[in-house]
Amino acid sequence: MTDIEKKVSKKHNIRLAYCESVEVTGVENVISYDEESVSLKLADNVLNIKGIGLDIKTLDIERGMVLINGRVSSLIYSSSREKIGFIKRLLK
Repeated sequence: MTDIEKKVSKKHNIRLAYCESVEVTGVENVISYDEESVSLKLADNVLNIKGIGLDIKTLDIERGMVLINGRVSSLIYSSSREKIGFIKRLLK
């Protein structure tokens, strides 16, 4: 993989429509999901989506795309290292 391919593979896009749906590309995995929050693993971050009545309508990990419907109230980035460390502590 070339340097350009590595940079492109880390990019992601977020499209929020009227706080009622959000489409995220560049997703590697869904960490957790319920009606009030969705945590997505991106290449170098974790994206936490908070809201009410959240529902994953489309999940395509091969293409790295997730479509979530529901009332979105916040989008919060966190370091993937912090999130993984927290999960590891829970599993001990």
